Amino acid sequence: MGGQLRKDYFLDAYVVIAPEREKRPDRAARIVHEHEAPGDPDIVQARGLYQLKDQSGDWIVKAIANKYPALTPQTPAAFGKQEVIIETPDHDVEFSDLSITQIERIFSVYIKRSLNMYHIPGIRYVSVFKNDGPKAGASIRHAHSQIIGLPIVPPVLQTEALAASKYAAEHGRSVYGDIIRWEQSKNERIVYEDAHIIAITPYASKNPYELWILPKSDTATFAALAGVERHAIAVVLKNACAFLDSQEINFNFFLQDAVMHEQQRFILKLEPRKTVWAGLELATAVIINPVSPEAAAQAYIKTFRRS
Repeated sequence: MGGQLRKDYFLDAYVVIAPEREKRPDRAARIVHEHEAPGDPDIVQARGLYQLKDQSGDWIVKAIANKYPALTPQTPAAFGKQEVIIETPDHDVEFSDLSITQIERIFSVYIKRSLNMYHIPGIRYVSVFKNDGPKAGASIRHAHSQIIGLPIVPPVLQTEALAASKYAAEHGRSVYGDIIRWEQSKNERIVYEDAHIIAITPYASKNPYELWILPKSDTATFAALAGVERHAIAVVLKNACAFLDSQEINFNFFLQDAVMHEQQRFILKLEPRKTVWAGLELATAVIINPVSPEAAAQAYIKTFRRS
């Protein structure tokens, strides 16, 4: 297919899908190998704010204070809270190598520590995310995620929440339910679907191999999902991360909870970092994506079938 300007499902955001640009030489992508960030074995011994332990009493997932926080509860001008979730005691393990059971344990710690942050007066939004690889912002190699409690609702999330609420008021339906039904009718970008969740490469993907995992239930937060939904998410996330690792693509994923009192739904968004945004993106916020979501979906599907 040729180039195509696409608009987001319901936001005023635009992407140019330009598959021909994938043929360009990409020397910059080879400058930094996927996981050459330095290791930090001491992180395994760091004192935990919370530890999930096995039957023998050894920790298997733990939360520690961020060693270099940008936000702290003691700093009024930069108020907030930051924690690092150490995903495994094993030092050199990729997230995609973890078992489904271990990923579900990590999810349980995400929930416990997020809820803990929401009980801190002044915290208005908690972001849970993972940076995997140097191009995604990871500064250490050990498998870890981060949780940050913010004193604000980030404007980009507030904008999305208000747009979702406006859509619901105008149509009498959830925009996320309509996205699911529309993608089901097209059947071009569905990577995985079962009774509980659907995983899609969104129509106006900003990044090559961008993936959204949406519960079919109208659930606002990750903590409120049923265990069977979180299990399905763990299966999809592990497979998707394995595909990106096989392609040596760094990535971020984040748990996007609904903004309170708005007609929003929880989404897990996986954002690969295959390309670097350049002048057009920075100047106009119009993104050029060299991999069509349709091609990305087929690439994911092939990996899922082999697993």
